[in-house]
Amino acid sequence: MHEPHRPSLPQPQPPAPSMTSTVLVAGADPVAEHLLDVRVVHLGGVLDADAADRVCARLRLLAARDPRAGITLTVSCTAGSAAAGLAVVDTMDLVAPEVATCAVGVVAGTGVLVVAAGAAGRRSATPHARLGLRTPSAGAVGATLSREQRQDVLAVIAAHSGRDVAEVAADTAAERWFGAAQAVRYGLVDAVG
Repeated sequence: MHEPHRPSLPQPQPPAPSMTSTVLVAGADPVAEHLLDVRVVHLGGVLDADAADRVCARLRLLAARDPRAGITLTVSCTAGSAAAGLAVVDTMDLVAPEVATCAVGVVAGTGVLVVAAGAAGRRSATPHARLGLRTPSAGAVGATLSREQRQDVLAVIAAHSGRDVAEVAADTAAERWFGAAQAVRYGLVDAVG
């Protein structure tokens, strides 16, 4: 008996790799892998939802590996959304290890929020770092930052810098910039080094 010819069905293919994936794949980035091995997480560029997801995942991963060993978060971020910055700050507060922060290069807006929220006495700026108080974005193009988000950002910076919320608000509205030593005097960081 002869079977009729049936066209073959396409075989399922694995999904194409995503460029925005936040999954940590061993060996995917040797520099990032080495930094994780020495308990350093780097935040550079724009702090959007994807970047916040990656940073938060790495902080939680390192906390799970050793909840007693500190983590260093280096920040070289000049823009970002308030929601993303607050998510990183909340995760820094959530994990058991202290999270030291270090401002490297130019850090502004949401980046300053993250640097200022580091563990007390463990926030630093490199000697040539520049930190700028600037209102973070709302995240979506054309969206406006809610009053509540703006107040949350200002309150976090004020609490960690020892400044009054009104003073931080005025300096943010004026887009005030600081060298590393000035950032220490303002209370955004604890040391230059």
